[in-house]
Amino acid sequence: MTSYCKIDHVSKTFKRGNIESNVLKNITLEVAKGEYVSIIGHSGCGKSTLLNIVAGLVPATEGGVLLEGRQVDEPGPDRAVVSRTTVCCRGSPCTTMYASRSTRCSLRPSPAPNAMPGPCTISASFR
Repeated sequence: MTSYCKIDHVSKTFKRGNIESNVLKNITLEVAKGEYVSIIGHSGCGKSTLLNIVAGLVPATEGGVLLEGRQVDEPGPDRAVVSRTTVCCRGSPCTTMYASRSTRCSLRPSPAPNAMPGPCTISASFR
């Protein structure tokens, strides 16, 4: 299989003072062009972190991402990350948190302002 997107042994560690949090460890995944992939997991398991690495918004601590054979190390117009969280479903101002067109990121609230919060949904789009 020829990979369109290859996540190659990606690990991510966040540091705050003397405390280290290993969020992702040795993640490997290959996605063919046109293939649809969902990343499902509980809150805080690293879904958004992984997609932010794929989008070039956050660097991996170890490993890397190849998109059409090219190393991803910065945001690009061919990638987008869309996230819907419980906070955004309540019409919070967080919908403008990633309003920058340069990173092509957006947070989308539910269509109805009084809608019940739903599960966290994360998806990636490759153009």
